[in-house]
Amino acid sequence: MTESAIGLFGNNEIIVNDALHALVGETLNGLDPAMALEDFTVNDDTLTPDERESFVQRIVTALNTPPFLVPHRVVVVRNAYALAKANVEVLSRWIEAPVPEVTLILAGTTTKSHALLKVVGRTIDTTVGFKEGESFVKEKLRENNLRVDPAAIGPIMDRLGEEVERVDALARTLWSVFGDAKIGFAEIEPYLGTMGNVPEWDLTDCIDRGRTAEAVKTARRMLDSEGRVPVQVVGILQRHYLRLAQLQNSGAATTAAVVSLLGIKEYPAKKLLGTFNALGTDRVARALQLVAQADIDLKGATALEPTLIMEILVARLAKMSEGAGRR
Repeated sequence: MTESAIGLFGNNEIIVNDALHALVGETLNGLDPAMALEDFTVNDDTLTPDERESFVQRIVTALNTPPFLVPHRVVVVRNAYALAKANVEVLSRWIEAPVPEVTLILAGTTTKSHALLKVVGRTIDTTVGFKEGESFVKEKLRENNLRVDPAAIGPIMDRLGEEVERVDALARTLWSVFGDAKIGFAEIEPYLGTMGNVPEWDLTDCIDRGRTAEAVKTARRMLDSEGRVPVQVVGILQRHYLRLAQLQNSGAATTAAVVSLLGIKEYPAKKLLGTFNALGTDRVARALQLVAQADIDLKGATALEPTLIMEILVARLAKMSEGAGRR
């Protein structure tokens, strides 16, 4: 029996698209795409209300069209989770009463809490954290028949950071150069390119836990990658401490209250509340002062190098958290 609706999601667009390509091929099962496939991409931010309604109506028309000259049809909606709430409801109604032998595949970056993922028959989660990222890297290296020294995986992960999707191109390059010869990190390093980004919570977590050396190292990693400059890192820290400041006099004493106040997920709300309780009002205010001064310094108030300004800021913030933990 044909599945009526599949929700594919994750936190990396390239990995989602890679998985979508494989899923579409699997679902078509050899059928001619010209006869059996319709493919839509949501660009909700660029559409007027009338264009958005017309676009969704085209998707619904495709879903309500029964197979002709083929045993089943596949309708793909890329970036599906960017649809407005009203349009999500339209698709949800179709999923509840689907047309036989028509499969809807929803794909895009989101979390498992999205409304559409609660009504589909099957979900496929491609979310890549560190553990999943390491498995993904190993799998891609194996797929390309590379014989990589296991000791090289850690340094490869350090270099790729959160940009694990780069391993696909890396593996193809390594195969073209080394074939099936056994290789270690020394052979791989010249082909790794620049340092990949790290998630911003890696930095704030290190600071909040008072891990000064690790926090400074993470800040350097952010600045060494192509994705961020010092003022952007200051922005990350400013947002973090402004969120903490919002808890002051808010009455939010539980995780649920923080979720309601800030509109964030349960896990980050729990961490934020723990940090606020450890630091207290005075330290949060002092942290905001340090961040504001660093912002001024980066704009020319001091002759110090931007990297040094950031390292001093991060070290001071982490030391403050370390001291709070000893109270």
